[in-house]
Amino acid sequence: MSRHSHHRHTKNTHPSTPGQRLKYHRESQGLTQQELGDRLNVSKKTIQAYELDKREMTSSRILAITKELQTTPNHILIYGEDQLSVQEERKAAPESDIHMLAMQRFENSEFGKLLVAMIMSMDAIEAERKR
Repeated sequence: MSRHSHHRHTKNTHPSTPGQRLKYHRESQGLTQQELGDRLNVSKKTIQAYELDKREMTSSRILAITKELQTTPNHILIYGEDQLSVQEERKAAPESDIHMLAMQRFENSEFGKLLVAMIMSMDAIEAERKR
């Protein structure tokens, strides 16, 4: 085995984790970790932990972040080679279809299963409240 085999490829064309995608979208908006943190009322350290995937974002935090970064939760949570732009995505499918597609693509992963369970319990709570 060569001495260099432990080096990971640095050519990362697609940000492949939610944290990396958060960083990608933050930078594309020209914001520093501190600035994004200030807008969300969290510390720079928290943003850093999210970007390093050391800390999971709550669903409400994800929504706040995507609003600030002008993107969608899909773009942070899921990444496909065929990822459509936000505008195309909105034109292409009603919200529910996007959710279905997102679920199918994502529910097999561990994080996906967790998220699906979380969304379903939130929906159940919401339904109870409306009674």
